[in-house]
This record gives sequence, structure tokens and C-alpha cells, in this order.
Amino acid sequence: MNDRQVLVLSFYSIGSGINGGEFAEVHDAIERYNKKYAPKLKFSEKQWGMGGEHNICFPPHKGGHFKQFISTLEKQCRVYEHVRVAKNVPCLS
Repeated sequence: MNDRQVLVLSFYSIGSGINGGEFAEVHDAIERYNKKYAPKLKFSEKQWGMGGEHNICFPPHKGGHFKQFISTLEKQCRVYEHVRVAKNVPCLS
């Protein structure tokens, strides 16, 4: 079974919890995509730490606007201070 994800965003903390605003911005972007395009994005979230650390994982998707969405989201998250961006990796918790 291939469990590699197109994009994994890891929200991590350095002792003070994750940046809730950045986490909310990603969820807002997903919500906007799902309101505008079909099929809806499939993604999973895995919490892995006591400070609210989460992975948001995006598996392959057939939607026509998916590649552009992932590219835009990746660029957005690369400027966030405590988010790791990984491509083509498993979604671990």
C-alpha cells in the first residue's frame, strides 16, 4: 500500500504551542477550495504532540485545481515560522 502524501504540513511548537492563526489559515484555505471546487479535498490530521502539534496530510487528488492549490498552500506555509513542509512522504503521527 502506498501511503505517500502529496503534501504534509507539520505544525510544531517550541514550548509555547503551535501558531493557531497559521493553523486556522490553512483550514480556511481548505474550506474555500471545498466551497469552490469539486470533488472536495481529502485530507487527514494527526495530532502528535502535547503542544497542539499536528500534521495535515493531503493524499493524491483528482480535482483539476488541486495542483495549483497545493503549490499555493506550500508557498504560503514555507513562510510560516513553525511549519515544516514535506512532499511525497507518509503521514505520520
